[in-house]
Amino acid sequence: MIFKKTKKRISETTIKRFYGFALAKHNPSLFTLDTLTKYCNYNNWDDFIKEHNNISINSKTHVVDLDILKAKAMKMTAFTLQALKNRSGIPLRNDNQAKVYG
Repeated sequence: MIFKKTKKRISETTIKRFYGFALAKHNPSLFTLDTLTKYCNYNNWDDFIKEHNNISINSKTHVVDLDILKAKAMKMTAFTLQALKNRSGIPLRNDNQAKVYG
């Protein structure tokens, strides 16, 4: 699907590393980031960063919209926690049936 839309190839392992399902010893390459952002309808990685780093800062008064900042921080935190769970190799349950021993 990615190749069909972008005309660029990314390996299955690269995608697994990107989403935390395989061990990554380094950060994704710019080629990988550009390709994935093009697949998501952005021009390239730089355009994606510009759009997602806009935190509604008023340049004259330096007012930050805290609701937007909080929402972006929560989204980033949830993504990071999921990636760490995926990398741990430990099958973690997300239901109420999990028992705690102590």
